[in-house]
Amino acid sequence: MKYIFYFALLIIFLSLGTEQKVFAQKSLQAAVNQYTIKQAKNQDATAVGKKTTLGDIDGDGDKDAVLEYTLEGFGGGNNWTQLLAVFLNQKGVYKFADEATVGGKFFTYTSTLSGISKGAIKLETEICDEPPQGICENPTKGTATFTFTNGKLSEK
Repeated sequence: MKYIFYFALLIIFLSLGTEQKVFAQKSLQAAVNQYTIKQAKNQDATAVGKKTTLGDIDGDGDKDAVLEYTLEGFGGGNNWTQLLAVFLNQKGVYKFADEATVGGKFFTYTSTLSGISKGAIKLETEICDEPPQGICENPTKGTATFTFTNGKLSEK
């Protein structure tokens, strides 16, 4: 009988952890969707290529989220901009914190999020000598690092 009690406690403990994870995932998905829809509408553009990576951005030990996405088709045109947005995890509820442009058609480089380590967001970059990006045949490959300090996302 004692073993059944401990087994029941284990099942309850495991299900609580699963429920919290599901809640956090739904919170993140809702925050990302709400934010990108608003940004796209404000810019008369479409949000595409959304990729979310988890990692501790603010040093509190929780898994925050960094969203990499592209806005394209501004006002029906063919311009595009790549952005990073930070969503902080506050007890399982994700809230938008800040955003930075990290690439685009008439920007210095295009980028791909490669990971989060010790609060630093690492990007792989491709640089063309002259805009527009994505058209040159042999872009120069490089890296960029963004940090989140005092509520602001900036290139290091």
